Amino acid sequence: MAGSPGARDEYYGYVPRIFNLLKTDAGAENIAVYLAQVASEHMGLPSNRDHALDVANTLGAWKEVIKQHE
Repeated sequence: MAGSPGARDEYYGYVPRIFNLLKTDAGAENIAVYLAQVASEHMGLPSNRDHALDVANTLGAWKEVIKQHE
């Protein structure tokens, strides 16, 4: 994404939904489903459930770190 500034707008469009899923404690599996759907339906990429779950777990871990520092 760093080499393609135009892609940032596309990614920013997904942030509100992901943020809402994290805020409502939707769980890593639900977040992964959304991420995989975005990849396949909006970006034309192959859906990779394992990668989406890794990303969702990382986001959840970041959320917990942030909560500890509030």
